[in-house]
Amino acid sequence: MLDFIGACQVITIQTNVLVWTSRSTFMPLLTGGQKPLFSDDAKSVRQLADTNFNPRREVYLPLEAKPFITATNVSVMKISSEKFSAQQVEAKVETDTSAMLVAAQTYYHPWHAFVDGQPTRLWRANYAFQALEVPAGLHQVKLVYEDRRFYLGVIISLTTLAGCFIFPCLALRKYQQKKESLPIGAQR
Repeated sequence: MLDFIGACQVITIQTNVLVWTSRSTFMPLLTGGQKPLFSDDAKSVRQLADTNFNPRREVYLPLEAKPFITATNVSVMKISSEKFSAQQVEAKVETDTSAMLVAAQTYYHPWHAFVDGQPTRLWRANYAFQALEVPAGLHQVKLVYEDRRFYLGVIISLTTLAGCFIFPCLALRKYQQKKESLPIGAQR
């Protein structure tokens, strides 16, 4: 399970001291070439907990993905030029046949996948991760986080903040104009 979730270090106790110990068998963030298997959520969770589950050779996808996935078996995939940031993952991917690329990061709807700049479907894999199908050949793959609701919230917040500054200024200006229009003896 530690390999599956990509744990590259674990805490161990050595002479009453907690020490981070490196693990050489962890799986990287991007893996590829797994055989797609299709099942419902309950079965996927059971299979992931099974001692025979091999995340290097198989990936569980939702049943609704089956008509869209053409990859059928384990295949060889070369992943290179990986770049990771908070909102984007990029890699060059080369494969002889269509194959699955699995990202060990949480599946969440604002993530979008692109192959050679063209949008492609991003699937929930292994119950909680992300996967996409890559066609045969050499391709540039991008996973991009685009949360439009967040940007809408930023616009609303900035508009509200601007209103908090503009409306008091307008009210003060109107008050000063009203005060100036009064006869000199009536001003206080």
